[in-house]
Amino acid sequence: MIEALEFYWPAVIVAILFALTLSYTGVHLVARKQALILIPQAQVTVISILVGILFFHEEENLVVMVFSFLMTFVSGIVLYRFSQSLKGFRAEWMLGLFFVLMAIGHSLTRFFPILESHFHQSFQGDIVTASNKSLLMASIIISFTILVLVKRFNKERFLSFELAIGKNQKQLIFNLIVSLILTIGVYLLGSAFSVSFLILPSLLIARFSKSYLNHITMVLMVSFLSSLSGFLLSLEFSFLATTPTMVLMLIVICVFIGAFFTKYFAHSNMQDG
Repeated sequence: MIEALEFYWPAVIVAILFALTLSYTGVHLVARKQALILIPQAQVTVISILVGILFFHEEENLVVMVFSFLMTFVSGIVLYRFSQSLKGFRAEWMLGLFFVLMAIGHSLTRFFPILESHFHQSFQGDIVTASNKSLLMASIIISFTILVLVKRFNKERFLSFELAIGKNQKQLIFNLIVSLILTIGVYLLGSAFSVSFLILPSLLIARFSKSYLNHITMVLMVSFLSSLSGFLLSLEFSFLATTPTMVLMLIVICVFIGAFFTKYFAHSNMQDG
């Protein structure tokens, strides 16, 4: 495993940093109650990558990523406005759109069999074999996202979670950030990884957080442990795919933490009673 780690260390670092960036952004996504929008939006990203590869060819990956980002950004705006116009059944509409878009993606692979491998790759990712150019681009996006988020939300770190998030951030800027990291995330690490690390850590930990700083700390800790352990397990056991293993470890750690805190608070309430 040590020999493999020496060879894949750039991919390891980028994957862990991307997991942290996704989770950090997911804090604000979940707090804004926009997590469900991300599910069909991620599928739009997958379809736009397939269409980009079909028309612009795989070699021109920068053009494909720019095209995918534009489609993801526009879909984010449309989905947000559509969800705001709904008076009820938002979850059902978002899930329905997801399945429609999933069917479109499968249909594309039937009409164009050359896209089938790319379709599967867009689900589970391929960070281990990513080129240095792609890893560098991901690093730039990570740095930009962290810089914007930290600068924008730094003053609220000691407030309560609700006050720190608030409703004062501009939706357009937020959608720009989400679209950027979602596009790169799906392209390198897959939609399962990107959506999971955006939603799951913050969704689970929000109920146990007492402040914004406490929430961010716990979310980042969970993301770091799950991404690192998943990557190391996939290097140790060759039959384990990298990104699915990281997602699996995220679920395991989230379930463990959720069970621990639920039992801890139940015990504390019994003592107080």
